[in-house]
Amino acid sequence: MAYGKSTLTNPEVARIELLPPTKEQAALLAKTMERLRAVANRCVVAWLTYHDQRQSLMRMNAGQSVHPCPPHLCARWLREAQALCPDVHCATVLAVTNWLAQTITSQNSPRANEKRWRRVLRGDESHWSFNDPLPIRLWNGNASIKRIDGGVGIAVRLDRFEIPGRKNAGSNPITLVAARPKQSNRTAGHRDAYGALCEIADGNRKLAQSQVVTRGGKWFLFITVSGPAPAEHASRDAGRVLFIRPGAYDALRIHSNRICGGFGEEAIDRVSRVRASIDARRASWRKSHGDEQVPFAASLSEKWRNQSSAICDALIAEVVRSLESRDFGRVVWMDGNEKKCALALAGKSGDNDRRELFPFEQLRRKAEKRLAEIGIEFVGRANMRSVKRRISVARKRKTVASVEMARKSRESLATQGA
Repeated sequence: MAYGKSTLTNPEVARIELLPPTKEQAALLAKTMERLRAVANRCVVAWLTYHDQRQSLMRMNAGQSVHPCPPHLCARWLREAQALCPDVHCATVLAVTNWLAQTITSQNSPRANEKRWRRVLRGDESHWSFNDPLPIRLWNGNASIKRIDGGVGIAVRLDRFEIPGRKNAGSNPITLVAARPKQSNRTAGHRDAYGALCEIADGNRKLAQSQVVTRGGKWFLFITVSGPAPAEHASRDAGRVLFIRPGAYDALRIHSNRICGGFGEEAIDRVSRVRASIDARRASWRKSHGDEQVPFAASLSEKWRNQSSAICDALIAEVVRSLESRDFGRVVWMDGNEKKCALALAGKSGDNDRRELFPFEQLRRKAEKRLAEIGIEFVGRANMRSVKRRISVARKRKTVASVEMARKSRESLATQGA
């Protein structure tokens, strides 16, 4: 039976049994899982020490914002983990620290409708502790799935060693082979999981999250499969180009071959109010505490990013809706207004040195990503010369084809008349 199809939907967790690894591979897997347990416990101790030194509980009781896992703390975790386990691959260690930060930030308390990290800081619940070896978390940085000898193998990088004369360390990946499912009705779920693994190896699905675990002397792979790869988009006319010139205070205006404006007065005022409130909180903190680092700077930055991201998403969705019924093959981003609008908005807020008030760059990145998903080429203004050249070539080809078709039509009519 040929495997390569799966009925698993998105998202769904699948369990796949692995063939027994060799003694050397099993020893390396067990040692890595034990090392990862020590890394997680060390990170929890560092997390408690961090919040104790900054009196996070006192600030939290006073109504101030406290970030559970700021980026600089996660960076410290990674440095300490690499120092603790120098022979474990850095991508494998990074997967554990990222998972722990996500768990601390998002996990709810089982006893109350509240984030658990707040109750841990108050002493209402015990902190996280890991007594058993942790699963090995796989992602694109430390694992790859490919077909081998009619089956599917998972190449995992676990070890790490220094190479003389080279800056980057080396690693010898081990290959774990997925067991082929048996032909019985009891293993229908296993056949679907194996089919999903085959689709990942063929590039038809993406590997979202996965873990290598051991239970009862057997080894298993738990994967979270994503949906199937997007289908190929229909070919679009390369000679049709839509020009987008983003603006600040003007509402979105859609013409036959260009889109102007975008954000509008209401959205810009909302962005200005958010930025003004953030600047006011920072100024108040610095006024009372001097040049001491603002402890809630990360939460303020996150609030600003979320607000500007929501505005950009709404604008891009409207642009995409206007493009779905058209046959444009390229979109040219005209960014001439960016500096002018940013200066105008900065002058309105009274801070002429701040240029990130207007989220033009975020809008540009999101537009480029979204248009690529629907099969439209995104071109910046710097590449306009090449775009015009390609448009000219496309038009010439279209003209030549039309002339050739007209000539053949005249010849056919002349032949019929004779």
